[in-house]
Amino acid sequence: MKKFLSILFLAAIAFSAQAQNTSPRYVVYGANGASSISFGQNIVKDTAGTTIDTLQLRPRYWCTNVNVTVVDSAVLQLKSVAGCYYNDRAYVYVTNPANTGVLKLNGAWVVSTGTNTISLTANKHCTLEFWFDGTNWVETSRNLNY
Repeated sequence: MKKFLSILFLAAIAFSAQAQNTSPRYVVYGANGASSISFGQNIVKDTAGTTIDTLQLRPRYWCTNVNVTVVDSAVLQLKSVAGCYYNDRAYVYVTNPANTGVLKLNGAWVVSTGTNTISLTANKHCTLEFWFDGTNWVETSRNLNY
């Protein structure tokens, strides 16, 4: 009986590990689904002096706020969509200090402007909003250099 329960437990763990989810994170109305709606923050920073830094990002919350500081040039690399659910949101806030710079989006990003390279103006900020469609992070809004 112990072996049977152990096998059943391991099978449940194996089937629960998915690469991505095509259904929303929340549950039906009336159920206690507050625990499945989550918020989180990631802070990534570019290092001065290197040519192009690769900043790793893996959104895993219903609403992920990402603060990115770009010193010169950086690549925002989406490591994985594992743990992402349909209808998740990612809000990227980019700060550019005294230098002009470039931020390139690399990974499962689908951008609205056709280009994944963003030119940043010195001492300005930009915001990017993304929505997860079950496969990719789709850009829904972009406000540059304000």
